[in-house]
Amino acid sequence: MAESFARRFSRLTDRLALLGFTGLCVAAALTTYEGAARYLGWSRLPGLTDILSLVMAVIIATAFPAGLLSQSNVTIRFLGKALPRRGYRMLEIFGGSVTLVFFALVTWQFFLFVLDQYGRGATTRTIEVPVAPAWLVATLVIAVAIPAQMLVIHRWVRALGGHADEPEH
Repeated sequence: MAESFARRFSRLTDRLALLGFTGLCVAAALTTYEGAARYLGWSRLPGLTDILSLVMAVIIATAFPAGLLSQSNVTIRFLGKALPRRGYRMLEIFGGSVTLVFFALVTWQFFLFVLDQYGRGATTRTIEVPVAPAWLVATLVIAVAIPAQMLVIHRWVRALGGHADEPEH
């Protein structure tokens, strides 16, 4: 059952990352159009900078859960490789735990930021779109990184106990 959940969760994080990548491509295309429109004297897209400032937070957040789950984050493993296998696995669990705490704190701070923005009625500068909803979506997406990292730690704990092979990274 745990493996079935892990597979479904992995598909969810992959879809989030694909959605973010698609959003990034759309943002790049719109930015390219905006730059060309300035240069060529075409009509511009009013409020594009405001919208992109909100959308980019969500786009960036979509990369974290899949990145953590696949362990493709930047890690320095030379110390762990010098240790015996058990020490290496314990070091991976420690590093994964620190990463988990980091993302829990980031999520908490994002949540406090959303409450602040909502309470102040903050809007974008040009077209005055409320910013709190976009930041709430970014917060919820980045919160998905927490169970993703918990799954990574779980895999390393199973490997430490000899119940599974080491997770690939």
